[in-house]
Amino acid sequence: SSNCCVESTMRTGYEKGYNVITLTDGTACASEEELDAAVRFTYPMFSTPLTCAKVAEILKGDIPQAMNLKLSRNLRSLETFEEEEEEEEELETGLIATDL
Repeated sequence: SSNCCVESTMRTGYEKGYNVITLTDGTACASEEELDAAVRFTYPMFSTPLTCAKVAEILKGDIPQAMNLKLSRNLRSLETFEEEEEEEEELETGLIATDL
């Protein structure tokens, strides 16, 4: 449900540094009130809430320039995050990569 499983997964992604997109009309709850509270209050704190139709536009390449720039910045942030994670793993195993 939106206010349990989806929120948990969304928060985990956020805590790991991912740019999370949460579908506002692609999940359900036991009641409309619970769904409304999740979409209006929790989703925006930890993700970019989007409708299924907006995600379909993005996947087809029909996205506005402003959103494209935002996604590009977030992807660069994710790449930096992944590089930092790799460096931490190398240090933990005692391997240090050097340029020759």
